[in-house]
Amino acid sequence: MLKLRNKLNKKGGFTLVEMLIVVAIIAILVAVSIPLITGALERTRIATDAANERAAKAEATIAYLSDSLDTEVIAGGFEAETAYAYDAANGKLVAADGTLSGVTPYGKCTTHKHNEDKYIFVYVSEEGQVYVKWDEKTFTEATFTENDWNKDLCGDTINK
Repeated sequence: MLKLRNKLNKKGGFTLVEMLIVVAIIAILVAVSIPLITGALERTRIATDAANERAAKAEATIAYLSDSLDTEVIAGGFEAETAYAYDAANGKLVAADGTLSGVTPYGKCTTHKHNEDKYIFVYVSEEGQVYVKWDEKTFTEATFTENDWNKDLCGDTINK
């Protein structure tokens, strides 16, 4: 019984100073890791948007070369010199007729301001040149000028 009482009365453990040092070390590690995690998340957003840009280009190129699209999406098939929006959720091109019904904006990265209200638009010239642009839902073909396209793309950031 005496041995048990001695064990219970033993005053071993950590001192307050030791505990404060451990807490300070953990706080320093957290403070150092937050910018690293934030940077990694932004690089992930950039890579996601760049992949969607490439997928939109690929979808438009395939549609141009095969001269067809899913008829459920675009009646009458694919037409060059017409703007299309890329539906990233479904991986399909949709006619950029101003309504974009069923297409949700997808921009994620903040580097190029591709925030939640931006869409990927694709335009294919008669010669087969594919142009990509991030724009708002109010996009119309009348705003097409070659100089406005293929700029501020996330793929440019990845390829640097």
